[in-house]
Amino acid sequence: MSTITPIHPNERIPVWRLAIASFFPAGVRPRIASWTRHLPLAAILLAQVALSLRLSNSAFEDEALYIGAGHDYLQQLFSGTPVTVPYGDSFSGLPMFYPVFAAALDTVGGLSLVRLFSLVCMVATTLAIRATAQHLWGKLHGNLTAAAFIATGPVLFLGSLATFDALCLALLSAAVWIGTTRCTYRSAVLMGALLAAAAAAKYTGFVFIPVVLAMTLVGSQRRPLRVILAAAVTALVLALVYSLVGPSISGGIAFTTSQRTALMPASLSVLAAYLVQKIGLLLVLALAGAALLARSLRSTLLTLVLLSGAALLPLAQMRLGEYVSFEKHLAYSALFLAPLAACALGSLVHRRLGRLLVVALVWTLGLTGLAGSWAMYQWPDVRPVVELVEKVGAPPGQYLAPATARTLGYYMADNPRIEWTEHYALFDSGQEAMRASIDGGTFRMIILRSGSTGNVKEDSRTSFFRELVANSDKYRLVAAPVPVRRYAEENWLVYELVTP
Repeated sequence: MSTITPIHPNERIPVWRLAIASFFPAGVRPRIASWTRHLPLAAILLAQVALSLRLSNSAFEDEALYIGAGHDYLQQLFSGTPVTVPYGDSFSGLPMFYPVFAAALDTVGGLSLVRLFSLVCMVATTLAIRATAQHLWGKLHGNLTAAAFIATGPVLFLGSLATFDALCLALLSAAVWIGTTRCTYRSAVLMGALLAAAAAAKYTGFVFIPVVLAMTLVGSQRRPLRVILAAAVTALVLALVYSLVGPSISGGIAFTTSQRTALMPASLSVLAAYLVQKIGLLLVLALAGAALLARSLRSTLLTLVLLSGAALLPLAQMRLGEYVSFEKHLAYSALFLAPLAACALGSLVHRRLGRLLVVALVWTLGLTGLAGSWAMYQWPDVRPVVELVEKVGAPPGQYLAPATARTLGYYMADNPRIEWTEHYALFDSGQEAMRASIDGGTFRMIILRSGSTGNVKEDSRTSFFRELVANSDKYRLVAAPVPVRRYAEENWLVYELVTP
């Protein structure tokens, strides 16, 4: 039993459960009353599933990249075709881990199945963090933790995104659950393996290893040597993995994590505004819960560990001024803020009108999460472009598609005659190289967008290239501009080479 005292240890069976049981024969009422205790959790999980599944769009660029890489590794495994692309130089996770699994799922059920796996991971995360909170503070706090977690926009977003993050979160939360609720040395070995797997799935997971170990140490007084054993297993597994594939992934670790520089710079005020917009209410509730929880040395230490875990990624990205992935990384913060927010919500339940206030706060969290997850899911939909390309016969050749080449390549993978090309090398070569590529008819088709990329330098180069194409007699639009997504003012501009 945990040494941390529940805020309300004498929990009684709620009236609503007794009311439901009263509709059944007397002989089965105790069993019905027992079953109904699972209804709040079932409702929370159903809400999480429904709210994540409502998000719909074509493949995101990262999804297409990871799944495509996984297919390359599977092809190498089964046919011996070597992987020529150095994925390890740029991936934020082990290329041979999640991408391979995602590609296997894609082979069976397409992108929908890969995204469904992410949803399963996020549901597992909810269950793990709920079970941890229940062990520490009681069932009410467990359910409130789950509710606060799934009401967060980035959490709902990751439940419908096929990237490294959902798997990493599931592994981290499982390690927290095992470390906090179990007491055997065997469980410590499993905990260490899970932490190593989380760091391999996404290198960012490595920074949470001390947080999880510290949470295990202060969250339970059972055998502190378990923490040392778990740390040793984690280090051993990661050292073994690095000894096998280190040279191929060291560049990616540096590029995405240890020596990262801002890929899309943003000011501190902009990032702070995004943080408030996405998890502001959750943060306020968590700080209130932290003040309530810090009543003893052990509880205070646990509070500090949770707040530290929540602050790691936002503070790191604010220091770098990095906008890329800032919003989705707030799901990691939610993992550690939700238990604290539940303490604040739980303190209101037994007050006058407290339950009504709790419902109102969770409802507000949910509305914010709905709006936030929907906004994060509004990247350009490439499916209209695929239809246009297929409509004109998908002529063979080199296709230039700035920022969408990987995604279009994913949807048209069965057409090997098309060579999809990104714009980076061409744009970095300068304006004369851009002009020469247009005058020489280098590309069979060119797919552009009419709007802003959010990067001033990139916008300037794209605007120059767009003018070159529009004013050239070498290229023509294959159709009228098509919106990049519903209700968007930005359009797809699909050009084809004019053949004599």
